[in-house]
Amino acid sequence: MKLFLACKIEPSEQYLAVFSDLKHLLRHDKISWAEPNNAHLTLKFFGETPDYRAEKINKQLLKASQKLSPFSFAIHKIGAFGSTYQPKIIWFGVDEENIFKQVHQIIFEDLCKIGYYPDAGNFVPHLTIARISKTSDKKWFWKCIEKYQTDFIQKVVVNELFLFESNLTNENPTYRIIEKYPLT
Repeated sequence: MKLFLACKIEPSEQYLAVFSDLKHLLRHDKISWAEPNNAHLTLKFFGETPDYRAEKINKQLLKASQKLSPFSFAIHKIGAFGSTYQPKIIWFGVDEENIFKQVHQIIFEDLCKIGYYPDAGNFVPHLTIARISKTSDKKWFWKCIEKYQTDFIQKVVVNELFLFESNLTNENPTYRIIEKYPLT
């Protein structure tokens, strides 16, 4: 099983409108768009995980979730990872990075006990909305991104975290909820 911990996002009308407009504007490029009903913000990617490790992860996430209170954040920006000449990922970003740093710290207090540590780089909270194979007109691509670069997209209230299993297919990945962790 490929597992990851995430905040599930129920897309608002504004989210869907921005997503649809970008998809339309960039329709001539080779871009694999995420399904909006699969929207999520990943907190930790565990990767391929045997059952016995999944049980340990679940136990530690149950402990961590009891230390967390519900929180909210705004999806408030858009950008792309990769270089200006070779963008790879289109993402929606958040402003409340400090909230996620606190959540991350609490989660990893328990996950470190079973050998899972924060990734080496800085944690950048974001929602991947598309993976780019090729853009034909870089100036047009960046103009489309800049159109929504600082727009408010959606407010999200997080009352629970989810452990997902990811299944990669030739089309789009599918996600199955393995466990829910209510925040108290």
